[in-house]
Amino acid sequence: MLKTAIVIGAASGIGKGLANAMHNLDIKVIYADISYPINNQDNAVWHVDATEENSIKALTNNLREDGVTLDYLMITLGAIDEGQVSDYPEKSLSWMLDVNLLAPYRLIQHFLPFLKNSKSPKVLLTG
Repeated sequence: MLKTAIVIGAASGIGKGLANAMHNLDIKVIYADISYPINNQDNAVWHVDATEENSIKALTNNLREDGVTLDYLMITLGAIDEGQVSDYPEKSLSWMLDVNLLAPYRLIQHFLPFLKNSKSPKVLLTG
């Protein structure tokens, strides 16, 4: 049976590399990223903003309607804003904590039900 993976953060960097590697292993890959256009969503490429609950729900609702079962959940989010601590605005720190800590937690909560029917589900977090 064909396995299915979703890679959140698939448009560049580690996420793109993981998504392409999974595809080359004949695993069906659902590519999701904030960089993908909102109006160009299909069964394989999705816009998702992992810091926005409604964006995650839109994706999971569509996957649920399509009867998707996931074998792999790969979350490859990460944000860093270099600078001196003395000049660092609290708003930027809040954004980094949301992307690096809260968004992966939020995503796992929403995607766990899709992994429950897999015989050997896997979750990979990078950041």
